[in-house]
Amino acid sequence: LENLTKNKEPVNIRELLIAPPGKTLIVIDYSGQELRGLAHVTQDPRLIEAFNKDKDIHLMTASSVFNLNILDECLYTKHPQYKELKAKYYDERDKGKNKVNFPIIYGSTEFGISRNLKCDIKQAKEYIDRFYKLYPDVRKAILRAKKEVLTQRFVVSDTGRKRRFPKIEDKSFRQAFNFKIQGLCADMLRAAANAVRPIRVFIYDITA
Repeated sequence: LENLTKNKEPVNIRELLIAPPGKTLIVIDYSGQELRGLAHVTQDPRLIEAFNKDKDIHLMTASSVFNLNILDECLYTKHPQYKELKAKYYDERDKGKNKVNFPIIYGSTEFGISRNLKCDIKQAKEYIDRFYKLYPDVRKAILRAKKEVLTQRFVVSDTGRKRRFPKIEDKSFRQAFNFKIQGLCADMLRAAANAVRPIRVFIYDITA
């Protein structure tokens, strides 16, 4: 439902959704679904630890990539200084989330990162290197997906679905890793929708 409000129409879209008599509208979302999927697929220890111990992954990325030098213990959401640091580095955290974390895991190049962050290519490459130094198993998983495409022309998600690549292009490698993450997230959503039957479920794009 959140995405339905991201429009330029002068109307509150949510107000147009009305439950019939005897029914109730509910809003369900997965917290950090794609990054949790990333942690599962890559088995990167830092990502897994961050979710298990409630660390702020976006602030953790920002701290490493932009050299904020935030103490590791302050990245835990229950740390007394966490809220203060989150507010202080609000812009850097937002960049870590929307211009580093997601773009890199979905195949953005140095050019894309430089455009996102308005920096030169050399600096963008350094940011990417710092990201992979923080999460080395993410790089390994991306390379594994590339190898799968090259050797068998398809990749398989953790739920067993295949994405085939009859014609291999540069974008195929990006699409292959995307499928492993977003395919898993989509199947999680389908499983959740089936689990709440016989409730009628309207599925909106919660992964955008």
